Amino acid sequence: MTDLSALDEYERTYADILAGHRPAAPTLGQPYAGLVYSDRVRPTTAGRHEMVSRHYVTVPIHGDHRLLMFWPDGHDTGLVPVDAQVRAELSGVAQPNALQLYQLSTAQDTWIVSAIADGSDEFALFTSVDLSLEQEQQIVDGVSSVEPIFNDRIAVAHRFLDAITAQIAHYFDVEIRHELRERIAAKRTELINRAGVTSSLSFPNTWKVPEPILSTVAPAVQPLTAPRVSEATGTVEVATRPRLAEASFTDVIAIIRIWADAVERYTRAFAPLNEDQISDLLAATLNATLPGAQREVYTRKGKSDIFIHADTLAAGTGPARVFICETKWAHTDAIVTQALDPQLFGYLNTHDTAAVLLLLVPQKRFQAAVDKRMTALRAMPGFVGDTDTTVPWPVLDYELDGRHVRVCVATVHIPRGADSDEPPEQTPNGPAAEPAHLEPAQQ
Repeated sequence: MTDLSALDEYERTYADILAGHRPAAPTLGQPYAGLVYSDRVRPTTAGRHEMVSRHYVTVPIHGDHRLLMFWPDGHDTGLVPVDAQVRAELSGVAQPNALQLYQLSTAQDTWIVSAIADGSDEFALFTSVDLSLEQEQQIVDGVSSVEPIFNDRIAVAHRFLDAITAQIAHYFDVEIRHELRERIAAKRTELINRAGVTSSLSFPNTWKVPEPILSTVAPAVQPLTAPRVSEATGTVEVATRPRLAEASFTDVIAIIRIWADAVERYTRAFAPLNEDQISDLLAATLNATLPGAQREVYTRKGKSDIFIHADTLAAGTGPARVFICETKWAHTDAIVTQALDPQLFGYLNTHDTAAVLLLLVPQKRFQAAVDKRMTALRAMPGFVGDTDTTVPWPVLDYELDGRHVRVCVATVHIPRGADSDEPPEQTPNGPAAEPAHLEPAQQ
């Protein structure tokens, strides 16, 4: 239920819904003599057996017979199970004899709920007594009677039904109504608060991330080839190189930072993922933040890289990659440095490229692990310095064979169970080997 109108409608109709689900309390009809099964055997006190006939009385059930299958536990009724007395007498008996076992069995079968006939929709309570030929003769002669036995049993059955009826009434008239009123009130508060938060959010039309663009500023690093002079015009033609605009690069970093903050709030959901899966989620996030973009600007290709082609941003521009993002679980220095060179640097085909090295840090001591990885990255050939950004991630500048690469090192803390400890720097026989790491299988 997500809006107040639906909640109001439920509050108006829940009483009718309850009435539709309320079962009919069971009642008992007029008892009558039922079937008789003869040639049964009953143990005697002398350790022998005698032949008996089992005489049944049928008591029709009106209402929902299924409720008789449950003990009425809503109130202190004083009712006890029909076999309670026999069980109490046998509680100290290690090996009950045949007569005791017979008494327990007949006590447990005092009442049976069953259909009146095979395939019938009418149900009844069945109760019985076993009578020997001598006992039957005494009843015929008027010396004894079993009617008081059946009357007592039916009276107790009525007490059970009264308790069941009272519990049904209390549940549907009191308990469930009170619980629903509390839940409706809590849900109403939740929906009102949620609507208040939504109404308080007012974003101007300028609150949006612009589509990335190419820079019109000449690159800082000059090309290795000399300018070409046109013989026809006498003008000097300088080769231009596509370059992601500085403002666009800053926007990308800011978006990734917001995404990373959300990831760190839900680390249990991201910890089982491999690099490809996390890159897919980041690529989808980056594309979703470009209002008006009618195409996939950020593209996933290869093992885990995300990139932009220059021709995606400007018609007529060559297919040089002007932005690239590489995702790695940063278990060791070697994994991180190899992700930069040769992996990330090997993707580059332009002289001026913006890049993000997204490091997923599983270690518990997050900052200590980040400091080690940054030291290793700054020690790599071609490193010339850092550039500050608006987010707490540095941009490392590299000069490589005339190419200028700006690499933002984005670190995200995702604790990951067994990967949470920093591998040792030294082993007894020299530098520690890189630990084997198995990525979770791609879904």
